[in-house]
Amino acid sequence: MRKLTPLAFAPFILFTLACYTEVDGERAADIAAGGDGCPEGEVCTDDTPDGLRFFGQGFYDEGGIMRLGPVLKGGTFELGFNAVSGRLGPVDVASDDSSILRAEVAPRTDGFAVDGNAIVHGMADGRATVRVIDDDGLLYDRMPIDVFEIDAVDVVNVGDPGRVELIAGCDEMLGIHLLANDGGTTLRAFDSSVRVTADGQSLSPETWAWDCFRTVIAPDMSAVNIRVFAGGETFVTELSVRPLDDDEICPEILTD
Repeated sequence: MRKLTPLAFAPFILFTLACYTEVDGERAADIAAGGDGCPEGEVCTDDTPDGLRFFGQGFYDEGGIMRLGPVLKGGTFELGFNAVSGRLGPVDVASDDSSILRAEVAPRTDGFAVDGNAIVHGMADGRATVRVIDDDGLLYDRMPIDVFEIDAVDVVNVGDPGRVELIAGCDEMLGIHLLANDGGTTLRAFDSSVRVTADGQSLSPETWAWDCFRTVIAPDMSAVNIRVFAGGETFVTELSVRPLDDDEICPEILTD
């Protein structure tokens, strides 16, 4: 068991509905830049002449930053894709190195409309490429994804960055930052299978953000024990709770 980084607060919060990001695949990006669009060593299908655009949930506080990954070792990430032009036929999904990243076709779990969808599983530190192919092995497009081992977790007060304590008798929204180390640089990483408990009670992620969890702070509480299960590790910390002042009302929290 490992200890969480102390309660942290972001200097500013920027939200987007459902927190989705999109990134062109290697083939689509090369075509947009004036290239021929088929990566070296691949044989590409003509069914999607402009490649694919990949979609996934982003971090709740990084609206406008278009990136997919990295994924935690021991974690999962849902990766959707649409044809930029043309139309997808039969689809299979594979990784070029399943010892680093395992990929498989899977149904979309959140209702976001895409042509196809995959689940990727981080297996070991490194970089692997998710290949979307047809039933003859021809490439629609591909997307490289990095995998890192989890290093620490920050628990962030989503609605009130300047407040260092939770408030008794109020609902609170906790943001979970999963942190990895890339050669001395701390970065955020994904694990959509992250689980969080507050004093032993399981919390459910918000429908609009995989990394936000709401908890109800009882009026008689003075502290809350938070456990985060992510990347095959367990992190724990205790957050202090202060009483609600007589002339104070509970702060509003973001709901979508």
